[in-house]
Amino acid sequence: MAEEIEYEALDADFLQLTQVTSNTTIKITEPFEDLDPYISLLAISNKYGFLIIGSSEGFIYTQIKDCINQLTSEEAKEDNVKSVELRNKINVKIDEAKVQQIALSEDQLTLIIGLKNNKIKLYNISQLINEKENTKFFKEYSYESSIKSIRSNPKNNNTFAVLLENNKLKIENYKDNSTIELTNDSTSMAWSLDGEFIFTCNNQGEIEKLSMSKEKSQTIALPASLENFKIIFIVLQSDDVISALYFNKEESIISTCIFIGVKIHATVIMIKNNAF
Repeated sequence: MAEEIEYEALDADFLQLTQVTSNTTIKITEPFEDLDPYISLLAISNKYGFLIIGSSEGFIYTQIKDCINQLTSEEAKEDNVKSVELRNKINVKIDEAKVQQIALSEDQLTLIIGLKNNKIKLYNISQLINEKENTKFFKEYSYESSIKSIRSNPKNNNTFAVLLENNKLKIENYKDNSTIELTNDSTSMAWSLDGEFIFTCNNQGEIEKLSMSKEKSQTIALPASLENFKIIFIVLQSDDVISALYFNKEESIISTCIFIGVKIHATVIMIKNNAF
């Protein structure tokens, strides 16, 4: 069982995204309606400088520099202007269902779109730039349950993980058309930094490290003070540090845990509870 140690919170500086101008925002989409609880409607390419944003009609491609140009334009500097429209954008419509999930492959050249009708569509970014609104997806997946999250493999451009609402976790490789059903008991998941393993959380509140052959090499037990909690989100800070959000539905409490020494013997260095 993971050892529990509590420390006082330390002062720290965090990266924050702020507006380029103080009084002006940029309007990209119309308001959304009828979204599932688990959504991710923004993907950013730091390598190529573009954004993919979910919209009520499908998704939008735009360059980061175009957003900055709009926010620093003469129009935006006028005293009475509070919002400017984004002009330079590619609006790709998807009529069959609303977009719920957006992700990019590791090389940021393949766009992964998850839809409300339990489908995933893959788009080629180069084709999108050339064909604009007329671009078509090059591969499609269908699932038996709604899509909870999509995570691209950090080292393999062709592989991504899909977590479904029914707790099934699948690994898709669109180059060799293979699918691995890794587990049917997952509430959250994250890739190892080398892309060789998945850290998955089960309904007992444990964190398991699984290989692509389904071999379990490590289990981090539920901290004793978090009985009846389930993990709803997990992220790897490094190869040896994991952060997890635990949720108690009956008491409406979210607890944050940070585990260190993951490679050898996981130790809890912080547990913080928040009621809502």
